[in-house]
Amino acid sequence: MAQLQMINEPGLAERLQSSLREATGSISLTEVRDCISNPRIRDFYVRDLDASGLPLAGASALSEISMLADSWQKTYAISLSDWRDRPGTLQLVDRFHFQDPSIAIVQVWYCDPREIHPHELTWLLALAVSFTDCELRRCERTCGAINEVLEPHGFALEDSWF
Repeated sequence: MAQLQMINEPGLAERLQSSLREATGSISLTEVRDCISNPRIRDFYVRDLDASGLPLAGASALSEISMLADSWQKTYAISLSDWRDRPGTLQLVDRFHFQDPSIAIVQVWYCDPREIHPHELTWLLALAVSFTDCELRRCERTCGAINEVLEPHGFALEDSWF
């Protein structure tokens, strides 16, 4: 079995495009998901997060660039090192009302999402692989949004996901 590649490896998107393209011209996101390590380590729910400088992630990021509608809680990505540097003033919560907009979902990533964000295709691939299999199987709208933003680049989730 080949070693998983990290999403922040230079030239990763281009290597995937050249090595995984099928005869039909499309690239299976299932294969991509098998080749790339999910950058998302863990999620935290935080009340009144100061999200300045943090990029949107997950469904929130997809909602900005597709027809997917976001939930009340915005999702942000942060590197593990930046998460560790945050002051101890973060108010982590376990329970909250699903309509509480003061709660943010913070995805802690193994790399700095701000370094990937300017690279459109790499960022889109990072978003696609950051969803777990369970999350994709549970929400066909998320699968549709992933296809919507990645099909112009030649990538697609197979119908078996939704």
